[in-house]
Amino acid sequence: MREQESKSTTPAQRNIEEFERSRKIHTAEWLESIRNAKRCEWCAFDHALNRRGLCVFCERIRKKLEKAQKEDVADLRRPSRIRLAEAEKQNSIAWGNVLKAHLHSSPRGLHVEHLLTELGGRMTGEILFHGDSHEIDWTFDATQRAILAYLLWTILSRQAQKCRRQFAAKDLLDAAMRQARGRS
Repeated sequence: MREQESKSTTPAQRNIEEFERSRKIHTAEWLESIRNAKRCEWCAFDHALNRRGLCVFCERIRKKLEKAQKEDVADLRRPSRIRLAEAEKQNSIAWGNVLKAHLHSSPRGLHVEHLLTELGGRMTGEILFHGDSHEIDWTFDATQRAILAYLLWTILSRQAQKCRRQFAAKDLLDAAMRQARGRS
């Protein structure tokens, strides 16, 4: 039966099938190399780690937190500086936890759609990919969706690194507003 099938396929079809097999192997190897890369302890950034296992961005936050904690207790701004630096650290860790979760699961099309929507919204201010999760599920296999989610999340997290202070300040403000609403 198999011989009959191989005789009925054309050389072009066999070339396509061979290409697809090698592509799937290469994709799986690439995903494994992404998953096994050394990552920052906080944000999961995979480049230039120091002895503490932190990237440049997280090391800057650690130093800022350490400096704020060593400031004179009489300085009235000390508690707010500590809170902001701690919020930056927590924001960094939260982004890293999400990336680690992306790498150790195979996302559904809906999750990839959310990442595409978030990226499109940040770049253009519009919702560009609403309702495309079904096509993503059908078009990409689990390995490809994992790589796509990783690439999209990497773009979003790099932007977050550059805006970490603003994100942390917003997180603090949101927490204070929730706490104030709870009191009223």
